[in-house]
Amino acid sequence: LPQLLVARHVADRSPDQIFKGEAVAGDAFAVGLLLLFSTFGQLVMARIVANDGTRGQTLGTELRVALLRLPAAIATLFILVILFLFASFLPAALAFLAGGGNAGAILAVLLCGVWLAARLGIVLPLVATDQPEPLSAIAAAWRLTRGRALRIAGMLATLFLGFLLLVIGIGGLGAAAGLISTMATGTAVEGWSLGRWLFELFNTAASAAVGTFYTAFLTVLAQTLGNRPPASA
Repeated sequence: LPQLLVARHVADRSPDQIFKGEAVAGDAFAVGLLLLFSTFGQLVMARIVANDGTRGQTLGTELRVALLRLPAAIATLFILVILFLFASFLPAALAFLAGGGNAGAILAVLLCGVWLAARLGIVLPLVATDQPEPLSAIAAAWRLTRGRALRIAGMLATLFLGFLLLVIGIGGLGAAAGLISTMATGTAVEGWSLGRWLFELFNTAASAAVGTFYTAFLTVLAQTLGNRPPASA
């Protein structure tokens, strides 16, 4: 629902029109609300997956625990962003100076992001379960993924490819819905038609499903790595 509301708030503005002019406050509030709900949902899902259910606890109890860990999760995400900026700056600068230009710098940033995702992707499930402190969760994730970054990156790439194909499929359905709506009315519908609402609803539902699966995957991965001795390199 928050993602659907953000999509409606942004409407058909291009990316360069977001956070501009009088819309800055509204855009920041919408994105912040989406970030809070998304992080909270990931914490709840991680706890349920890790416990294979609620283990006799009520869902309200799990929601309360996840809510108490939400500030730590937000702090963790902030630290991860800072780490990404520091880690990607030098490779991007070197790629640019070596003659790669902007394309080389962007590629270096992407590779750095993939590497960090492989090493620190399990941080949020750790915050939700065993490591409620941001720094200890980051340290634990770094230790557990040592020597396994390439395999984890391969699994994440497979998940991303599946998500990309899903997005393309939903985009095709949305275009078809718009075409049918235009043919039925004889003119292009201004604003959000029923077909557009259905398209955005399916899109956000698919994103929520993929996000849920992704969180569950990372949680199981964290549990599996936690039950194995760290790799030597």
